[in-house]
Amino acid sequence: MVVLAKAELEQIALPAAAPPTADVRAVDLSAAPGAGRAAAARALVAACEEQGFFKVTGHGVPQELVRAVEAAAAGFFGLAQAEKEGGAGEPVGYGCKQIGDGGDLGWIEYLLLCLTSAGTVPAASFPFSTLPCAAAAAAAASLSEPSSPLR
Repeated sequence: MVVLAKAELEQIALPAAAPPTADVRAVDLSAAPGAGRAAAARALVAACEEQGFFKVTGHGVPQELVRAVEAAAAGFFGLAQAEKEGGAGEPVGYGCKQIGDGGDLGWIEYLLLCLTSAGTVPAASFPFSTLPCAAAAAAAASLSEPSSPLR
């Protein structure tokens, strides 16, 4: 067994850890039906298989709506745990669980929402319709329609 004094530990030079570069693939959904849309579908599948996530561009969702949903989500996840659990539901709504094993543990929270093609939340259909996120999404749906239909 080797025991190092504190002074000796401080002399050990550790390599500087550089943060990993974020190389998130962008998948553009603005292509018209046909070869362009098929290429976008292949790019999406490749991103899922190779990285597990992707950034969508060309989706036609107004930036005001994106900002409103992001703000509502940040507000929701900032609530006390008991308040968030009030939005639990199946198959949509709030959920949380502990993940990992073998000492590599974490906590994951998620909020699954459902919007109609018109962009509104069917309030009578889902128990989460009173959550701040759902209210913001319903309010944001009243914004002008996107210039191109959502795909």
